Amino acid sequence: MIKELENKEHQQENLLRSIINLFVYNNCDYFIYLDVKQNSYTMFSGSRSGTPLPPSECLDYSTEIVKYANDFVVPGDREHVIREMRLKRVIEQLEQYEKHVIYCGVEDPIRGYTRKKLEYRYYDRDEQMVLLSRTDLTDLYLEQQRQQKELQEALKTAEEANRAKSQFFSNMSHDIRTPMNAIVGFATLLEREASNKERVQEYTEKILNSSKLLLSLLNDVLDISQIESGKAVLNISMISILELVNELDTMIRPQAQARKQEFHVQIEPMAHRYFSGDKIRITQVLMNILNNAVKYTPDGRRIDFMVSSSIHRADDQGEICFVVKDTGIGIAPDFVKDLYEPFSRESNPVVDRIQGTGLGLSITKDLVELMGGVIQVDSEKGKGSTFTVRFRSQVSEESSISPRTEGREGQKAAAAGYLPLQGIRVLAAEDNELNAEILSELLRIAGAECEIVPNGQAAVRRFQELQPGGCDLILMDVCMPVMDGCEAACRIRQLDCEQAGTIPIIAMTANAFTEDVRKVLDAGMDAHLSKPVDVERLISTIRKYVYS
Repeated sequence: MIKELENKEHQQENLLRSIINLFVYNNCDYFIYLDVKQNSYTMFSGSRSGTPLPPSECLDYSTEIVKYANDFVVPGDREHVIREMRLKRVIEQLEQYEKHVIYCGVEDPIRGYTRKKLEYRYYDRDEQMVLLSRTDLTDLYLEQQRQQKELQEALKTAEEANRAKSQFFSNMSHDIRTPMNAIVGFATLLEREASNKERVQEYTEKILNSSKLLLSLLNDVLDISQIESGKAVLNISMISILELVNELDTMIRPQAQARKQEFHVQIEPMAHRYFSGDKIRITQVLMNILNNAVKYTPDGRRIDFMVSSSIHRADDQGEICFVVKDTGIGIAPDFVKDLYEPFSRESNPVVDRIQGTGLGLSITKDLVELMGGVIQVDSEKGKGSTFTVRFRSQVSEESSISPRTEGREGQKAAAAGYLPLQGIRVLAAEDNELNAEILSELLRIAGAECEIVPNGQAAVRRFQELQPGGCDLILMDVCMPVMDGCEAACRIRQLDCEQAGTIPIIAMTANAFTEDVRKVLDAGMDAHLSKPVDVERLISTIRKYVYS
């Protein structure tokens, strides 16, 4: 009898030691030593500091699990926990598997919602003794929830991006087909009405207008692509404020006058004459805003373009402020938040009648932010809109670059009735026969002599044959067979002849990204014209480099 008691005491000591070790290695909330035959258990738990507490005993396991579930388990898991903790279910599972595991949510009076794991294992299968442990999984559960949320958000973002892509292609298809339909339709009518001069002039003008709209759309898409891919590159130089404003005035005033709008330019006293920035991009930003002002302001009303500057004494940087204020149709308050979204256009009968892609202001905002500026809008429906653009930059009283004429000689010559390119000899490298024919005819009409070669290698060879002095300028396509335009330009610059280093070489290519411009300049070319080339710009560029 004494020996049996000693053995039992020894077993309990071993059990207690095992329980303590399990606490240490498993970081459990508690362990229960469950006697299935007696429906009783002994609980071993620890204090919040981790110190084991004296074991507590209970003689009715089946009643206690119901009480435990009702008091602590969250309602959504309660029935499941009671069912899985019943002794019959536990034994059924342990006869088939090494362990029986239950996961549930438990309300903790201090921590709130916690996630727990209840795990049953046999301690002594013959005697029907089972160990039940409860482990806290809250941190792991929260981490899994966080990861799941991130995955859901990533999936949502991907789905939105996919929808946006589908919408983008749908809009692109519509916006490209609209001007293309006009071009094809009026070209067909032009062919049928070739003998009617008035109709020919009317249809030709409409074809040109539709072509410009199509080109504008393609340019906008290229800009968005560059900005979103992070490939947009800024070409920083010192910009004359007065020259910039005069150029904008020259482009916008005729449009405003055609609609009998009052276009007022106001320049506040300047704190400086020059500021640093990307002139092409800044011009693009302001032209987008000014063009919109003209488009969405009814005939006969007023548009103001105001420019001011100031100096920040703390860092000697200047702030340039451009304000475009119109008295047009205004913007509805609920649309302002979507104003800069790609392809967004306000649902308005007036807006619907005006051609546009809905890309201009999206690009404008992206470009302003790319250059470190801010853009703001203040608008009232039916009364007009005010757009304010601010840039901070280095300022100066002098430009670091010498001013150059921009084809004014060509304008004067044309105005005087002369052919603007009279006597100029052009060598052009162009592999596409249609493009070569168009270019040759345009230059012939302007008075130039033009010789076309089909690739860069032929251009290098023909340039050598024309020496000395048999050519005034080279127009160079970039993507050509045999030898591309950039390699041809490099080889021409390396030739040992009088004109090799001085002959103007102008790239005329469909490659229109900023890096494409930089590539041709690095190859030794003097300028870049993107196709389709504007005729007036082509003529002024040729005159600029031939007569400079």
